Amino acid sequence: MGGTAMVRNGGGKAKGGTYWKKGKWGIVTVEGRDGILPGTEDVEYIRIPGIVFGPLALVFGLAFYIFLPLIGIVMLLSVIVRKIWGMLSPSVPQSHSGKGPGGLGVNPGTSRPAQIRSGGGLS
Repeated sequence: MGGTAMVRNGGGKAKGGTYWKKGKWGIVTVEGRDGILPGTEDVEYIRIPGIVFGPLALVFGLAFYIFLPLIGIVMLLSVIVRKIWGMLSPSVPQSHSGKGPGGLGVNPGTSRPAQIRSGGGLS
């Protein structure tokens, strides 16, 4: 078992309640009076008292409720700005790295893109 009364290891006996998997964003619930925590002995769990879990769940729920629409709006604005920026900026000449648009290989000595053969090779 762990060093303090609130820390338990996986595979060990634990009182019923809610446990946070240390190092991960996982929450495990032990039903009944006593139970066994999942995982091996190297996995540590911290017991979350019910009086803390309720307000904590409300805070995370509120953050999710506020930031989810905000993230959608920011992503949409980002796409719009990138499209406008792409139309306004001068086109960049292709480099001579042997790759055409989209990373396709170009046959040496020609300007035509490589063709994929039915056998899986490039021509």
